[in-house]
Amino acid sequence: MRPSILTPLFASVQSLAGVGPRVAVLLKKALRLPTGVTEPRVIDLLWTGLLYTSPAPQK
Repeated sequence: MRPSILTPLFASVQSLAGVGPRVAVLLKKALRLPTGVTEPRVIDLLWTGLLYTSPAPQK
């Protein structure tokens, strides 16, 4: 059983702002999903570098 703090990482990518069904389909095609995973998850994006985790520079 995983700690509850990690639960959001295993949510569908559609839970992210700006990611809808069309983007989810494209991500499903682009990502190598683990066996048994049917749709991309947030954690799958962390390993690819598609998700930029540093704060945006202030202008």
